[in-house]
Amino acid sequence: MNQNNRNIFAKGGWPAHYVLLLLFFAYMLDYASRNIIYALFPMVKQEWGLSDTQLGSLSTAVSLTIGCIVFPISILVDRWSRRKTISLMIFLWSIATLACGYARNFSQMLLARALIGLGEAGYAPGGTAMISASYPEKQRSLALGVWNASIPLGIGLGMVAGGYFGKHYHWRSAFGWVAVPGILLSILVWFMRDYATVEFKQLKSSGQPLNGKKNYWGEILSLFGVPSLVFTYLGFAMNQAATNAILAWLPSYYTRLAGADIEQAGRTTALLALSVFLGAPLGGILADNWSKREPRARMLLPAVSSLLTGVIMLASFFIPAASWVRTAVNIGFGIMMVVYVAPSAAVTQDVVHPGLRAVSYAFNVVAMHLVVGGWSPMIIGYLSDKLGLAQAMMTIPVFCLSGSICFLLGGRYYLRDRERAVKVELVEEKG
Repeated sequence: MNQNNRNIFAKGGWPAHYVLLLLFFAYMLDYASRNIIYALFPMVKQEWGLSDTQLGSLSTAVSLTIGCIVFPISILVDRWSRRKTISLMIFLWSIATLACGYARNFSQMLLARALIGLGEAGYAPGGTAMISASYPEKQRSLALGVWNASIPLGIGLGMVAGGYFGKHYHWRSAFGWVAVPGILLSILVWFMRDYATVEFKQLKSSGQPLNGKKNYWGEILSLFGVPSLVFTYLGFAMNQAATNAILAWLPSYYTRLAGADIEQAGRTTALLALSVFLGAPLGGILADNWSKREPRARMLLPAVSSLLTGVIMLASFFIPAASWVRTAVNIGFGIMMVVYVAPSAAVTQDVVHPGLRAVSYAFNVVAMHLVVGGWSPMIIGYLSDKLGLAQAMMTIPVFCLSGSICFLLGGRYYLRDRERAVKVELVEEKG
């Protein structure tokens, strides 16, 4: 259909803010559903007699499912409908979260956790594409930063709810409190605004029209020829590995080494997660402002923040777990560890065609969950079984250092890759 006969998809303003608000709460429930079980690890371990490796695999199951499924779902997002796909994803992960409360053994819980991953697989690419399209490019990092600030709120909600219900009620009841709101939210998302799917003929990065699906797949594969994009994927993956490992094992770290009960450990981890709430939008603000003077800021800021995250994390392990100094350091660490997210997510949108935005971020999700991020909780669990939890967690900063190097290398190509990306004016979806 000719785009000239349709309404231009307006950027910014209240329509964009409404989309951001719905997706903000959805992402919050996404991470609450994913992380609530970590506060319950001590009780699940005791009831079912699980090893730390098995506990870690309950996290890995989500990540591996996301990594394996996200690519085909992201194509559905780009070629069908963002809002409908996102709505269905929210509904599916909410039902799977509810099923976790009814699991009667490790195998059933592992299956339910994998189904959560199936539901969450399409959300990050779809949400990133929607928000990137809803705001002007100069506001993209900030908008994505605000959206990603919902992640620590969701993690904090999951940790607090898990710790509270695990201590005062049966641990199974905790899952329902984050599942039911997600089911209701999926209905609202179904009816939010969306932009019309970009036609195949507009996708050619050279500016020439495409001729059929074969060339479309060629365009997808060409993303791996964009160096700044590939290094961003790797940098994201290394940082995600550190985050996954910390969030999975910090409650157990406090119960075993600091003598905290399950509710105290959940609150302490939630405090770390909530401090991340400041770091996510802060990264977007810093990147957008620094970009006015340094056009590579969206690559350089993640390189600096990843390095500082590793240094702060390593230092924290030499401070007594129960001290107020450790709490203060954890807050600083929490703020710093997600500064990279907003500018890096913006890069995955800056250097690609609008018709490939969800696919571009999908490859990022694949890297985050399959390269190393999905495995890190189980790796730390294995090292804990062999060496002890304290020693195992001291290996986590290596991931941050590796991420810093990747972002620094990607910065060398960012400006060239951004200039090569084709710009297309989006229009409103009909119906």
